[in-house]
Amino acid sequence: MISLSGAFPDSVMVIMSGLGGTVSEAQEQVSVGMGTLAGSTVMLLTLPWAMSLILARTDVNPRTDESIDGKRTITGFSSTRI
Repeated sequence: MISLSGAFPDSVMVIMSGLGGTVSEAQEQVSVGMGTLAGSTVMLLTLPWAMSLILARTDVNPRTDESIDGKRTITGFSSTRI
């Protein structure tokens, strides 16, 4: 249901952008609608991905390369190991 509620307004926006005017105007409007759809999709995928990276950080055991649950001593946004 969630994917339908996100896809339906986007598809309606693209369909409605092509109505009215000449063929060349409709093509231009559909291309703008598709660009908007692509941009909103990238944003909807990037925000949860970035939040999951930030919130799920933990220390890593250097011997086994496994996560140490509940322990995070490194603060900040560094992606390198110590």
